[in-house]
Amino acid sequence: MDDFPFKEDKRSYSEIRTFQTCNLQHYYRYFLRLSSREYEDIKYFIPGRIVHDSLELIYNGVDPEDAKRRVADEARVDLQEGLDGEFFDNYLFEVHRSMAYNMLDVFVDEILPQEDYEVEETEYGYEAEVAGIPFVGQADQIYRRDLQEDDPKWVKKRLESEDRDQLRLLGEWKTASSSMFPSSSDYEDEVKSDMQSHLYIAALENDGMPVDGIVHTTLRKAPSKYKKQENYDTLKEHKEGITGYYSRARTPWRREEVVWRPPFDELEGHLRSVNEEIKAFYKNPYRSYDEFIKPDPKGYPCQFCQYFDICRQGKSVDKSWSYKTQRS
Repeated sequence: MDDFPFKEDKRSYSEIRTFQTCNLQHYYRYFLRLSSREYEDIKYFIPGRIVHDSLELIYNGVDPEDAKRRVADEARVDLQEGLDGEFFDNYLFEVHRSMAYNMLDVFVDEILPQEDYEVEETEYGYEAEVAGIPFVGQADQIYRRDLQEDDPKWVKKRLESEDRDQLRLLGEWKTASSSMFPSSSDYEDEVKSDMQSHLYIAALENDGMPVDGIVHTTLRKAPSKYKKQENYDTLKEHKEGITGYYSRARTPWRREEVVWRPPFDELEGHLRSVNEEIKAFYKNPYRSYDEFIKPDPKGYPCQFCQYFDICRQGKSVDKSWSYKTQRS
């Protein structure tokens, strides 16, 4: 069987991360092209979608309230159609929409008024080779700002050599659970250690849109106790509880600007290694599937994987152990 018979030979950050997380998850998603039919499996992506798509509209001049409603309505229709209405849970959708709306209100009320960046592009799609591997992806924003006195010397030389008068910065937005929310002391280090940041900066440079760093913003999701239906008598009370949390939260968002160039040699070596592992797995995918043994199911929350009910690894996992929501 030829390499990669099931898709174009292009990679994305999501695909690389999926394979590293679990070979079988990659097999179900990219080889068999299976999608979840369970609402429980996809509800975690509702806040992320509403936030990201609304931010794009707001940055392009759409009124924030109109943007939120438009995106949420589209998400509802997509979910209902994708699930054939059978598994759609309106209560859970409204709860997660309320959380997304509150995160967007934090952006509009607290972040946007003090934002001193110009927006050059929103949802910038790229196709570029990194380490000789074709990659595709989409950056949330491309920001610009004037050169400052404390910017590194290499930035000043770079602007001169490229005949630019402003820095160009990659804008990335994340939503994170309270348990995964970055602390102030290690946020910069976390951004610098994130492979996605390295890959996007390298890809944008190779795509003719060189950036000089990243503006990384994380919006905090409400803690799990505010999302549990059993803690409230009505949907109205539930929404009020979530809104009340955001009105009291000391740090509902965190932002870090990092002007730096990642060590591309390390990134390229890592990408080549993972790409070779993917190619080896799909030399004979059916045999690889049969022989794959996950060493420790607790290394990844199998029971929250969208393929848990069909995965032979997942069937043997104890569902009782604890789980912390991954960053989306």
